[in-house]
Amino acid sequence: MFQLQTDPLTGKSEWLVIQDEDDQLQTTPKSLLATTSYLDMLNDSRRNAAYRLAIDNTVTTPSHVLDIGAGTGLLSMMAARAMGLSDSNGISTSKGMVTACESYLPMVKLMRKVLRANAMEGKIRLINKRSDELEVGLDIPSRADILEGWHI
Repeated sequence: MFQLQTDPLTGKSEWLVIQDEDDQLQTTPKSLLATTSYLDMLNDSRRNAAYRLAIDNTVTTPSHVLDIGAGTGLLSMMAARAMGLSDSNGISTSKGMVTACESYLPMVKLMRKVLRANAMEGKIRLINKRSDELEVGLDIPSRADILEGWHI
């Protein structure tokens, strides 16, 4: 199970994996996902449809989209498709870019698998950092035109 912990000295938050006896037997990304609220969000079809509509109406031209707390990459993939970063053959048809920022390493690993399974690997740049630690010119080439995320 995941637990959010805040360091009292720095004020920074981090997700910790809390394992009990049952968790130690299940170490696949699927079992990690099942113990979080990510699964609830992914299965919320009304919410996802609303995000898809909002993204399709917002990302209408090639832009730099930054997905904060990208998790499994669902919103990143929606933005990439809305912008035309890949056609049905997986070929890039746009000058825009999507950067996904996720600080929790197990989710980064899962997102890489999800992107690969959806032929979106190479279409979305994935950065394993907190969004407030990103540096323009170092981590990302420019400020984003559009921010998206589950918690924005």
